Amino acid sequence: MDISRIEISDHASERLSARCAEHSLPIENAINRVYLTIINGSLSPNKHRSKKHRTYMRYFSDGLCFYAICEESHPRGEPYLTVVTVIIEEGRP
Repeated sequence: MDISRIEISDHASERLSARCAEHSLPIENAINRVYLTIINGSLSPNKHRSKKHRTYMRYFSDGLCFYAICEESHPRGEPYLTVVTVIIEEGRP
């Protein structure tokens, strides 16, 4: 995927830190996983889909599944994503 910039909103940061605490995951690791989910993940076929935004998902080998709900914009023609919220679940989708 060709994205010039990815930004995590304040709301998403707060939700991510709360969910990291639930799953005993370091915040730096979780932020890296959010970026990997967007860059290497796939669009979520049906779970946690948003009517207005794209939902990317990726399963990791430690049993956690990340969903990144992103708002897409194209200022000056460059693809730009803002992460609106992040959902972390245990187990395969």
